[in-house]
Amino acid sequence: MITRTFRVSEIHCASCENTIRTALSRLPGVALVVPSAERNDVKVSFDDTQLAEERVRATLEEVGFEPVS
Repeated sequence: MITRTFRVSEIHCASCENTIRTALSRLPGVALVVPSAERNDVKVSFDDTQLAEERVRATLEEVGFEPVS
């Protein structure tokens, strides 16, 4: 299990946080998703044998939130 924090642009409110939490929680191997509109980031704990970091980034993009390098 690893934990990564992804900086994300445009997280404005609790609804944005919920959208991110829901989308990432559906991915295999995800144990914890903590999005923060205040910090514009998302902390994700996941099993890297089941899920690649690139898939987390792609899912964020799919729901309209651009990961910032």
